[in-house]
Amino acid sequence: MELKAAAIVARCVNYKESDKMLTLITREHGRLDAIARGSRNTNSKLLACTQQFCASSYCIKRASATRCARAISSIRFTRCAASTSG
Repeated sequence: MELKAAAIVARCVNYKESDKMLTLITREHGRLDAIARGSRNTNSKLLACTQQFCASSYCIKRASATRCARAISSIRFTRCAASTSG
């Protein structure tokens, strides 16, 4: 089973040597737990897409007991400096 959904990474935890466990929030499927295999390697394409609060489109494949995430595309957010006057 494979599903494609836009999601936000709500939580990421280092798992084993080079993997991350992700908690994804989607509109269509609610909360999903996934493992992004090899995402902690320095040359991984998933390195940026598996950071916390990253909004991306994910292709999620059903494995034996877990879901493995692979990012299709990501949305880049920029941080704006709030000006306070007072």
